[in-house]
Amino acid sequence: MSVDNEWKSKSKSEFGDIFRLYQIFTTSTGLELPTDLNTKFEKEPENWQLYYETKHASLKASDREVLMQQANKEFKDAQKYLKTFQDDVNYSLLIQVASNMLWILDALPEYAGCYYILSYMLLMVNRQADALEILDMGRKINPNFEQFQELEKEILSRVDTQEEVPVLVNDSLSPELLNVLLEIFERFDEDCDDCLNPKELDHFVFSTNGQHPPDSFIQQMGQRFGANRSGWLTKKGFLAFYLEQTLGDPNETRKDISAHGYNKKQLIKTSTT
Repeated sequence: MSVDNEWKSKSKSEFGDIFRLYQIFTTSTGLELPTDLNTKFEKEPENWQLYYETKHASLKASDREVLMQQANKEFKDAQKYLKTFQDDVNYSLLIQVASNMLWILDALPEYAGCYYILSYMLLMVNRQADALEILDMGRKINPNFEQFQELEKEILSRVDTQEEVPVLVNDSLSPELLNVLLEIFERFDEDCDDCLNPKELDHFVFSTNGQHPPDSFIQQMGQRFGANRSGWLTKKGFLAFYLEQTLGDPNETRKDISAHGYNKKQLIKTSTT
């Protein structure tokens, strides 16, 4: 991992990924948020170390008590607004509330209530997958925020009433399944080299079906589906394996992704694993 990637990982771990959050919300809703938010969050920092150090200094110098009081007030007001949205979606008010939540997170990255509000707003516009992703981001910041569980149940209740998303399109992996598999691959590719070394592949298989594979299986996976010079399964090989499996038994693939926290019908993430 490069030095800049280490600072990037450290920043997202401590401050959350507000850039990804902004992208999800604006893309999902189509809302145009104020220009100052766009300028600040549309693109990730070019220098993550500088971002981290500047952010850390800013948070250290802030009056946390005053900011928390303001955040609590905004959160309570947002909850009141959400009740009115259910009857009449006021998009100007949506923009105002969303903007407030993002500004709060910029000043108080640990404020889980903002993730709750933004996730709920996406649920209201029937963007369940994106709502779950934001909920998952919030859980990484504060897994003990009680309202997350209640909201997740509501989101999933709507997901379960929808038709099954296909795993194949014209004998190829569907875009939805492809995205899920890439997310899973990246989760187990700990050294970010676009391959699963024997240890990483063993971890993946064990996490999928609860059994450690024999060494011969590890070797054959790379040989059959695609390996690098070291014989390790590549990302393309990983996808090739899942294409063959899905063509033969799509239910087995749905079962696999379910083991990694995805809804096997809708192909969306439903829990943190």
